[in-house]
Amino acid sequence: MTSKVIHIKPRRTAAPKKRRSKQTRYTRIAVTTLAIAGVLFGVGAVISKAAKPYVVGYSESREITEITQQIAEEEARRRELKSEIRYLQTPAGMEAEARKLGWVKEGEISVVVENAKKEPTPEEVSPKSPFVNRIGDGITGLFGSGKPKQ
Repeated sequence: MTSKVIHIKPRRTAAPKKRRSKQTRYTRIAVTTLAIAGVLFGVGAVISKAAKPYVVGYSESREITEITQQIAEEEARRRELKSEIRYLQTPAGMEAEARKLGWVKEGEISVVVENAKKEPTPEEVSPKSPFVNRIGDGITGLFGSGKPKQ
C-alpha cells in the first residue's frame, strides 16, 4: 500500500472588511473636493481666456457706436452754428442781435421797466370758483364782523 500524503490547504476566506476610520473618510472627501475645485478653477480660467476677445470686441463696438453718435450730434450743432453765423452777418440778423443787447436806432426811445413781474403764479391766473368764494365768505361771516364780503 502506498500511502499518499495529501496536503490540504485551508481555504482562504475573505478577510473581514476593515472599517475605515472617520478621519480617513473625511480626508478622502476633502481631497476629492479640492481636486474638483481645482478642475473647476482651471476650466473657468480657460473659458475666461477664450471669452476675453469677445468681451473686448463687444465693449469696443459699444464705444464706437457712442462716439459715432457724439460725432453726429456735434456735426448737427456745427451746422446750426454756421447757419446762425450766416444769419447774424445779414442786416436783419445784426439788428436782431443789437436789439437783444438793448441797442436802439437813432430817433427811437428806449423804455426800461423796473420791478416788472416775471410770470404770474397759478393762483393769480386762475380765479377762485364760486363755491370756494362762498365757503370763504361763510367762514369770514362766522369769525369776522358778521357780514359776508360782497
